[in-house]
Amino acid sequence: MLATNREEYDVIVSLGGSCSAASQLKHRGRRPYSLPLDWALMRDERPIRNLPGLFRTKFADFCLPGNMEEFEAPGDEYGVRKYHLLDNLTGYQMIHHFTALPADRRRFEEQRGVLLRRVDRLYGRMASARSALFVLNTAFTYDPELLVPVRDALTEVFPGTDIDVVAMQFSAEGNRTAELAGGKIKVDFIQRHLDIVYDNQFTAPEWRWMDQIRITGVPEPKELRKSRLLVK
Repeated sequence: MLATNREEYDVIVSLGGSCSAASQLKHRGRRPYSLPLDWALMRDERPIRNLPGLFRTKFADFCLPGNMEEFEAPGDEYGVRKYHLLDNLTGYQMIHHFTALPADRRRFEEQRGVLLRRVDRLYGRMASARSALFVLNTAFTYDPELLVPVRDALTEVFPGTDIDVVAMQFSAEGNRTAELAGGKIKVDFIQRHLDIVYDNQFTAPEWRWMDQIRITGVPEPKELRKSRLLVK
C-alpha cells in the first residue's frame, strides 16, 4: 500500500485531476475545509505544467471570464444546472463550480469569488503550516518528472513548510510505486481505469493509504460519511 512520509500533516491539499481525491479526503474526514482545486478536472498534462505558475502568482488569473470557454453541454448536479467550462490559461476544466456563463458577469464573478476565497484560505493555512501533503490523481498517465517543478514551486512559495506530493495515475500499464526528489514525491501507478463510481466507495483499495494519515488538530471522524457521494 502507498505510504506517505508522515502520519500527520498540518495541511492536506487536493490538486484536483478528478473528483476522486477530494471526495476520498472529504468522506474519510481528511478535508475539513474547501480549497480551490478540490473539484478541478484535467484531461491531459497541461494543468500539471501550469501548476508552478499558478501557485507563484497566487492564482491571480485563475478562471478569469475572458479565459473561460464552454467545452461541452451543461450537466445536472443534484438538480442544479452546472456549466462545463475550460480555463484556457491553466487547462483545468471546471464542471462543478458555475451556474452562470462568463457573459453573465455579475453572477459569474460572484461564483468565481468563492474560488478566490478558497485561494485565500489555502495561503492562510499554509502560512503557519510546518508540513503539508499535496495530492493529485488523474485518469491518464504522464511523465512523473513533471511533478518535480511543481514541488519546487510549492517549496519556493511556502518556504517554511515541509512538502510531500502524492500522485495517483490510473490507466497505467502496470501497478507500481515510484519516488522522486528524495522520496518527497511519490507516484502510484494503477493499472485499472479510473471509475468514479467505484473510486467514491470506501472499499476502493487504492485510497486506503489516506486512513493512515491525520490532519493536525482535526479529530478522527466517528464514522465514514457515505451520503451525497459524487457519482457519475
